[in-house]
Order: sequence, then structure tokens, then C-alpha cells
Amino acid sequence: MEKDRYSEYAPSRSEGQTDKHRDEKKASAVGASELAQMGVCERLMLFEHRYGKRRTPRQQEAITRGQEAHGQFYRESVLISKKSMVTLLFAS
Repeated sequence: MEKDRYSEYAPSRSEGQTDKHRDEKKASAVGASELAQMGVCERLMLFEHRYGKRRTPRQQEAITRGQEAHGQFYRESVLISKKSMVTLLFAS
């Protein structure tokens, strides 16, 4: 078998680097995009910790609408469960 010109620089399997070792090393590597995203998240967390979350008026309106809708869903579910209990008790 003919050697290529870079084979002398590559570690041989006899030097202890197995396929499994290379796979584990690849699996533990973190890409540049992931590192950048982590940095952005850390800066955002620090900013929000220092100054609080700053929401736009539109975001705040959406949050309020969502909370109102959840409250309405909860009240409806309580009424439905009470009616179900009455039906179960008196249906027997």
C-alpha cells in the first residue's frame, strides 16, 4: 500500500487514538455558532438581571390578552367540572 505525503503527520492507531476516541472527541466539540449563541444568551441574562425585562407595548398587550384568556379557560373548566360532578352524583 502506498503512503500519501501527509501520512507521516497523522497519528497512527498504534499511538492510542481509536475510532471510538475520535468519535467521542467529535461529540464533545462545540461549534462556533453554539459558542456565539451562548455568549448572546449570557449577555441577555445579565442585561435582564440588571435592568429587568423590557417589553414593547405590543408585547405587553399580548401578554395581558394571554393571561386573560387563560383565566377565562380556567373559569370555564371549573364550571364544566362542577356540572360533571353534579351529573355523576345524580345520574346514579
